[in-house]
Order: sequence, then structure tokens, then C-alpha cells
Amino acid sequence: MDVSTVQEIKIAIQNLSVEQRRELISELPMLLPELDGDADWERIIRESRPRPALSALLDESEDLYRRNPVACVELSGYGLVAITSSIAVFHHDPDIGT
Repeated sequence: MDVSTVQEIKIAIQNLSVEQRRELISELPMLLPELDGDADWERIIRESRPRPALSALLDESEDLYRRNPVACVELSGYGLVAITSSIAVFHHDPDIGT
């Protein structure tokens, strides 16, 4: 099947079997590297642009962890970095047990 437009690709995906969709899902990060969340974080880390809100959130999380590490818990597949007054900061690590 030859597909060349986004619409044709969408239709082709809709016509896949459940097993074929699962296979496609597992291969999407290789086909579309921009789906790799780690690559996005690496890009953000390397940017020189200031991010005051993110910096403040991370500083608050680090301070909370330093003061009370017990308040931070480990979840399967996700490392809970810290719980702040209004947000939980997660980092997904697919290598952590599921």
C-alpha cells in the first residue's frame, strides 16, 4: 500500500488490525524521534533560555526533598521527584519496573 499524505496515513492506520497497531505503537518512537520525551528534556536542558518558573519549581522540589526525603515516594515506572504544595513532579523512566 502506497500512502503519501497525512490523510492517507491516518486511513491506513485505522485499517490496521489490533496487533498491527500495537506493533506500530511500539515502533513510533523510532519512526518519530520527536515523541521521545527524554529527547525533549535534553533539548530543554541544553537551551540557554532562562526558565524562571521551571527553575523555581525544581528549586522548591529539591528543597522539599532535602528537608524531608520521606515525603518523596517511588512509584513503579515513575520516579516521583518531589511533592510541592501544588504539584507532583514526575520523571518517567521506562527502565524502572512496571
